[in-house]
Amino acid sequence: MKLSIPTLLLFVFSLALNGLQGRTWTSLDGRTLEADYISSTDDRVEVRRSVDQRIFQLQIDQLSPADREFIEEQRIIELGTLHTPDEFEFAHFRPRIDGFKFGGNRVPANYLGVVSLREKTLGVVPYWMDGMSIGKDGEIIMSSGNGTTPHMKLITWTPEAGARDIVPLEYIKSEPGISPEERAKDQQEGRFWFFGGQIAHDRDGDVLFTLGACGGNGIFRVDSANPVRLERLNTCIASSSLQVPPWDNRYAYIARGEDIRKFKISRNSADEDDVVFTINGDKIYLGNCLMLDEDRLIAGISLPTEEVDERGIKISGKFGILIDRKADGYYLLSDGLLGAMALNPETGQLLRVAIADERKYEVREFEIVKGS
Repeated sequence: MKLSIPTLLLFVFSLALNGLQGRTWTSLDGRTLEADYISSTDDRVEVRRSVDQRIFQLQIDQLSPADREFIEEQRIIELGTLHTPDEFEFAHFRPRIDGFKFGGNRVPANYLGVVSLREKTLGVVPYWMDGMSIGKDGEIIMSSGNGTTPHMKLITWTPEAGARDIVPLEYIKSEPGISPEERAKDQQEGRFWFFGGQIAHDRDGDVLFTLGACGGNGIFRVDSANPVRLERLNTCIASSSLQVPPWDNRYAYIARGEDIRKFKISRNSADEDDVVFTINGDKIYLGNCLMLDEDRLIAGISLPTEEVDERGIKISGKFGILIDRKADGYYLLSDGLLGAMALNPETGQLLRVAIADERKYEVREFEIVKGS
């Protein structure tokens, strides 16, 4: 005889025994069951009964509020939460985007709607991270700090072990107008005299690093034999992001201003090759960007206005968009600032450092979900 889900639920609870190991589940009519959680869907939860290890499916709407809350917590852990950006603020800025040039092709500013992100927290990091990259072994490298302070570091991080091998960086360079005494003090404190912090792994697994202003900008390689030293590969533009994508590991992609440029990398040099992306519009600047493949790009954008807030500071709209040249347009991806991002070469999922509640800095994995 095949039992219906409601009948099965009552039948299972009627067989419950006291004192067994596992979670105590409670039905709406007060019956209890000792069983371990396995998985769940939108309307059912699968459990393994402690007394005999039999597996049952229970209907969620017949369980107690505490059980339903527990199931929701497990689903967040398993699947992550779904974030859908609010279009309201973005609607005011959309007319300022005129279009894109992507891989030599012009992509019109066709707004295609909202794309949701399913996000799952992997762990907490000790600082806000400026850059992130993932090596072939799955280890995540992050950069922290600002070159005008003595606290710029490389951090290796895994969800299991957390942050470790916090390494200060060293790059010795004379700056115009800086006395030898000041320079000696800066070197002792580990100062760079230029901001930066964008990082990527090259095809050999070495870490590449970009630095920013004050005459020190360029692409550098971290010396694997002596990781506190940097080797300059070129002098180029300062960058807001750096990526060596797994689908094209011959090139480093750098975003700055309105453009993304690619550089052909070798052991001792990084030579500019071409501008691969340009965003057209009224005073639009690129922030953190990530090339998902040759046709899709996540771009953090900033659209400053002449308006000021109550403190007198100019208002700047910061959003994340997904440009898809095959779809001939773009989607709204985020209604806030995008943090450091990296593409996992194993899973293809997007990783991002995000600020959570209580100012904790978290590493989150994102899955792009089409539609709102």
